[in-house]
Amino acid sequence: MVPDEADGRASHGESLEEMIPSVLDEVPAPIAFANRAGDVIFSNRALRQLSASISRTNDLLTEWLSTGDLPTVVEVSTRFFQVRKVNLGPPLGGALHIGTDVTQLMTSKALYQVLTSVYRLITQGSDRATLFTGTVEVLAQEVPIEMTWIGEVDVIRGGVQAVVARSRNAALTRYVEERQIRLDDARDQVGPILRAIRLNRPDVVQDTLEDPGLAPFRERYEAMGIRSIAVCPVRRSGRVTHVLVTYGRRPNFFSDEVIELLERVADGLSFGLANYERAQALESLALKDSVTGLPNRVSFLDQLARAIDAIPLTEIMVVAYMDLDGFKAINDTYGHAAGDEVLRIVARRVQDTIGERHVMGRLGGDEFSLLIRGDSPDAVAKILERALEAVEQPISLNHQPARLSASIGVAIFRHDGNSPDLLLRLADMAMYQAKAAGKGCFRWFNDMFPRGDIQHSS
Repeated sequence: MVPDEADGRASHGESLEEMIPSVLDEVPAPIAFANRAGDVIFSNRALRQLSASISRTNDLLTEWLSTGDLPTVVEVSTRFFQVRKVNLGPPLGGALHIGTDVTQLMTSKALYQVLTSVYRLITQGSDRATLFTGTVEVLAQEVPIEMTWIGEVDVIRGGVQAVVARSRNAALTRYVEERQIRLDDARDQVGPILRAIRLNRPDVVQDTLEDPGLAPFRERYEAMGIRSIAVCPVRRSGRVTHVLVTYGRRPNFFSDEVIELLERVADGLSFGLANYERAQALESLALKDSVTGLPNRVSFLDQLARAIDAIPLTEIMVVAYMDLDGFKAINDTYGHAAGDEVLRIVARRVQDTIGERHVMGRLGGDEFSLLIRGDSPDAVAKILERALEAVEQPISLNHQPARLSASIGVAIFRHDGNSPDLLLRLADMAMYQAKAAGKGCFRWFNDMFPRGDIQHSS
């Protein structure tokens, strides 16, 4: 007979020690009895079996009962129990502490919290770094994992390298961040990370002391207190691009519920990466010219605006408007496909000539824009002259050399104008002066409407 919770008394004619074992072993929920001093007298079979893998049951229960205020939910190995205390009252004394297994409830709660947080990051359009960092943070908060890290599978360099890691153990974090796992490891026995990548499926090690693939690292893992590992692949188009790696301090840490949680998190990361890459592709399409791959007008003006905000007073910056001379004849003679190829060749040549420090964009048709920076007008002029020479190099069309030239108009930031749109309009006006001067040259807007004694060359 179970002690009556209303008056806290056992049935008459039986001592507590006689009554408890016969009753508790019939109760499915793990429960334990302790006297008034907190000494554990009995725990039922279910709790004894559950606790066998981590420590002596009595030690664990004594820890639970050592304070007057028990936690509402306690963790035993990978399971959770909701604990309530029933005072037995005189003459028995002590209390009965009843722990109800709520693992499924707690796991479901953790699953919900983690997945909600991960999908919130996805719907917010987070970049890859934010998605990864947020995921390991929420796993650390909601699941008692010793360490979580996400590694990138780099097929070009042939290795796996951590991109974000979270652990309470600084030495373990350093070890993971500095470690490079080779994809071409030819050993017959490899660890769970390579197995997960090669087989494209989760891999779980419930005891690092027993997995032969971890033999080279066993001593280090043991020193750092790592006894179990779970690895879940993160996929893009069916290919493993990243791995979600988690460590536990105890053997058999990864229950079926925790493994399911990690798999769903990895699937969420796969979905989030795909979403981010699609958004990046759409943004790229919106900001790049489809023929040449150069920034389009919107993107060029945006980059110009940011350059205006950041350029130092000691530096000169100009906007150049470049129009190809003779392009219409090529388009009419060889067709639009050949014309597009010419535009691509010209764009590549000029961009290679001016270098990555400067920006080239396509405004439309055969019109391009340049953002050039230099220490002086003469330095800028030399860059523009090299751009003109690059355009004039022959282009082979149907085994025949086709020739072009370019007319360029130039407006100087601060001296001619201060806004992106105005600078581009002024450079456009100067470009027509270059055409009127015979084409194949550049002209400064300042030559049309002088505003000061700034020196320049043409």
